[in-house]
Amino acid sequence: QDRAARRRAAIHSRPPAAAQCREGLVRTQAARLRLRSRSRIVPPPVSDISASRASSPGARVLIADDEPAIVRVLRRQLARDGFDVSEATDVASLRVQLEREPEIVLLDLRLGEASGPDLIGELRERCPDAETVVMTGYASIDSAVECMRAGAFDYLEKPFSDPRRVRQTLERALERRRLRT
Repeated sequence: QDRAARRRAAIHSRPPAAAQCREGLVRTQAARLRLRSRSRIVPPPVSDISASRASSPGARVLIADDEPAIVRVLRRQLARDGFDVSEATDVASLRVQLEREPEIVLLDLRLGEASGPDLIGELRERCPDAETVVMTGYASIDSAVECMRAGAFDYLEKPFSDPRRVRQTLERALERRRLRT
């Protein structure tokens, strides 16, 4: 009888089941967040524009693409980030612009009639210190492997989902170039 009275008192003193579930859920979520924040490896912050300017003042970038809209957007973004940007819209103008000895070449995989891997080979011969980043709207694993084997630093798919990715790729390419030279 005493036991039954204690049970009834305990049941009546508890909050309703729904409130108890919510309270337990909130407690559980809070505990998970605390654990996650303690054990999480925090990635370094994405560099902002001022950090990019500080780490790449006047780095020479050549944009080789036959789509004027892509060239215009990239030119504007990279110039704002402190890069010295030149452009080529076909293979002939690419060859002329290579005389400026760019540090990085953003190369469209299909620039006119020429193919990316062939152009990468020519770029490696004429500007051995330049890093080549291939851009394409026709991404495939085979073309990516072929470009990387030809000597490309990285392979970016157009349209660019995150404009910071281009800048970060260029920063990494510059860092690799600095380590090599």
